[in-house]
Amino acid sequence: MVTTLDFAVDDREERRLDDGTHLRLRRVRPADKPLLVEGFQRLSPHSRYLRFFTHKRELSDDELRFFTEFDGWDHLALGVVRLNEQGEEAEGVAVARFVRLPEAAEVAEVALAVVDAMQGRGLGRWLLERLVLAAAQRRVACFRFYLLSENQRMRALLLGTGWPVRFQRLGDELVAEFSVAEVAAGLSRLAGGASLDELLCRVGAGWLSLPLSLSLATCRMWWRAEPGSAQAARARFSAGTRG
Repeated sequence: MVTTLDFAVDDREERRLDDGTHLRLRRVRPADKPLLVEGFQRLSPHSRYLRFFTHKRELSDDELRFFTEFDGWDHLALGVVRLNEQGEEAEGVAVARFVRLPEAAEVAEVALAVVDAMQGRGLGRWLLERLVLAAAQRRVACFRFYLLSENQRMRALLLGTGWPVRFQRLGDELVAEFSVAEVAAGLSRLAGGASLDELLCRVGAGWLSLPLSLSLATCRMWWRAEPGSAQAARARFSAGTRG
């Protein structure tokens, strides 16, 4: 069942789009560096700018290591790959990740990228839903996104989820946040599975038996505590989480 996946090692999920495109969602691996390089080349200059907050022509070796080599707890990345007619992985088309903030262990910065040819086809929503469930299992209470104010597609994606997303403007950026626990609970109910508490107990993370209001309060607390967080995040993660 979808909601039992925690993407520890080999969990995967597949779906077909209306046009027959066969996709697989799974955890990013160290061997995926060539897929990320190829996917980056299929991003338009504007999409790269929205993703990295600067004009960028290529990924460095350090960036590729950061994007593909992580602990799976404080930093997790999920990717979507297109499968060919033989069911083999052909190309990477989307990736989403969260990185836990060192100064706020219950808050994680999130970033998402989808190659231009696959934008608007539901891949971003699919990745975010799975990333939320994985983050809940890893005791992340709050997701935070940094967006350029002109990134209307990402803003529309977050608003279109119907989740309790809060936006704040910081200069030319938008900061968006929501409670992981609240969204994960809703996803579990929609999937027709067990309650979120029962679900996470089964994967060894029963900490979410605490009231959901606690996670919401934690999210708001870190929001108030970091008025300069956009600038700090740019310095820490300029090469990292926005992708």
